[in-house]
Amino acid sequence: MKATELSKRIEDAPTCSVRLDHFKQMMACLLEALPRQGKHPSETLMTLVAEKRGEKDMLIAYGSAAFGSVRLELWCEAKIETPGCCTVDVKSMALWAAQQQGDVPCKMKPMEDSILLMAKSKMRFPVYIDFDKDRGMHGGFSDEPEPGKFGGWMFRSAEAWSSVEHAAASASDDDLRPAMACILVEGKAEDKALVRATGCTSHRIGTSEAASIGFDMGGDPWPGGIISGLVPRRAVDAIGAVKGTPENHSISFWRSGNGSVAGGRLWVVFPDGLGACASFHAPDGVFPEAVSVVERVTASGGKAVSVEIEEIERAIKVSKIAAASEAPRFKVRIQSDGLLVMAKSEPKRMQSAEHVAASAVADLSEDSATEFHFYAPEALGVIRNLKRGQVKITFGRTPKDPALLEDSVGKTSVLTTVNPDMAHS
Repeated sequence: MKATELSKRIEDAPTCSVRLDHFKQMMACLLEALPRQGKHPSETLMTLVAEKRGEKDMLIAYGSAAFGSVRLELWCEAKIETPGCCTVDVKSMALWAAQQQGDVPCKMKPMEDSILLMAKSKMRFPVYIDFDKDRGMHGGFSDEPEPGKFGGWMFRSAEAWSSVEHAAASASDDDLRPAMACILVEGKAEDKALVRATGCTSHRIGTSEAASIGFDMGGDPWPGGIISGLVPRRAVDAIGAVKGTPENHSISFWRSGNGSVAGGRLWVVFPDGLGACASFHAPDGVFPEAVSVVERVTASGGKAVSVEIEEIERAIKVSKIAAASEAPRFKVRIQSDGLLVMAKSEPKRMQSAEHVAASAVADLSEDSATEFHFYAPEALGVIRNLKRGQVKITFGRTPKDPALLEDSVGKTSVLTTVNPDMAHS
């Protein structure tokens, strides 16, 4: 790249200012989307564009996730002196943004060979050449899509979004296994839609349902009115990193020529003008039969215990520390008045035994097991996305059966056990 051409590209970079809190949110979203296994430099880059959309000046950030199968667009209102675009590294800019404090504008302007950001402190970021020329393939999502345009279907409700977020916490974050790194969203198209979202890995399953929610269908009806599609977890995590209560949000899918789901998008807009959209292609692979596991646990339950979710979470955190392992495990013993959560390290230098009081303990079948082993990180991941308050835990009949967790609003998660022969006793 010749110096004159580099200078020209820097001159094309924008000069503008935005709210610092908006810029932080945009960087947090893009940072969450970065692939865990990514090695190529282009996978950590984003394109920033300052331009007028309609009657408003906007700063738009484009990025990608899951090896390019998820495209992200975030936008907020800006004061633009000079429109333009540039491509920079997400990680370094997100770190700088996180370190800034106060209610001050974030100002951006081009320098000789970089972009200068100014808030509480100043920092220069190198501009990457030739990555922003294809930014058009990312764009066009700021306006909420119409379902008829895609011949697909769309959900509009906070309940549907909450269901998807809950299920995503149980999905794998391994981008190399696309079908496992997704959640299954199922709907039944009637006057109102019933939506069930499911995510799973080998050690946890999360399901959540939302009934009587806003629903639109475009094109011809789907066979039987039953519709389903896969949403990459990375798309849900990225949009979920934008904090606040959205003013509007939607989950939409569209069909390919053969009638199968070709892709979709998550779209949210906040009252203060901040917005985010993640569009994605339908991943290849077969999604696990997670729902049948939930039904099997419910049918074969051994003992059901109702406890405060904060107390069981505290006990598991203690056991995770005591286990002192890369894969910390803990044991649960069911007692007449609650649960005993135990762990120890090898060699036996540390150990813990935390009692969790129960408001109810019920025997659902005779001769059921009273001790179970679980992975602590998986258990904490499941519990984190349940509603605070009482949680009902239904344990299986044998030590190898998974446990079913149900909160007060109907969200359910399945936590699979560790082989007792491999776990610490």
